[in-house]
Amino acid sequence: MSPSFGPVRQITSAFAETMKLLLSDPESEKMIYFQSILDELKQIAQSHQTHFPELSNSARDKSVRTILAEGGDCIHRGILCPSPILTLLAGCNQGQEASSRDSISSNYFEYHFDANDRIVAAHHFDAAYSLIEPDFVEFVLRQNEVEYGITFHKGWHEVSYISKSVYRDGQIQNYAAADYDEAHPDEMYLHYEEFQYADDIPIKVDVYFGISPELDMYEQDTFEIVFDDVNSARENNFNALSLDFKLTKERRER
Repeated sequence: MSPSFGPVRQITSAFAETMKLLLSDPESEKMIYFQSILDELKQIAQSHQTHFPELSNSARDKSVRTILAEGGDCIHRGILCPSPILTLLAGCNQGQEASSRDSISSNYFEYHFDANDRIVAAHHFDAAYSLIEPDFVEFVLRQNEVEYGITFHKGWHEVSYISKSVYRDGQIQNYAAADYDEAHPDEMYLHYEEFQYADDIPIKVDVYFGISPELDMYEQDTFEIVFDDVNSARENNFNALSLDFKLTKERRER
């Protein structure tokens, strides 16, 4: 096992213990749950802060193909955002696939995939800086059905963004993400999405944002997921590219 996966295994085990404590009354312990996620993401960031060389070499060794996509700066990972709904929440374009660098004139992503066609790294290029040198790189690690995204900014010694996506049988169950600042590691605000399914079709998602257990504060949106074609929803994966659905929401604030 690569040394970079060791911290993930330890933190995942600790997180599982926290979950056992919360199952008895998850609603009343919601802030404890959110704090446990933030603690996990912070530990992931801190334990991988000096691992850029190993992560980069591992991703390079695993990469068997790449694709390019222009745009998508306003959402995490552009067209391959782990959240199926974030582009709709942000109200912005997720970008589009590009055939070659010659056709690109603005910011873009370069995605790397392994032999199992799973993403292992996403390189982002800022046109104002350089179209050949990335300004940040995200590495994707997996532990069973949990996927972590660890983003380094240029300089490659600073983790700046952490995400966690939990799947069951290939269907996303929840998505959590937060900016990370090494100088202020406790000033993290969590974004969290939790999906509900009926007959393997996503029907509802609770979105929590601006989560700060320290301030005992968050906002919540609850969305119903309405597909244009239910049969298509059964046949295709629910992801950021399957925008054949709409969201209707009921808003609550804490």
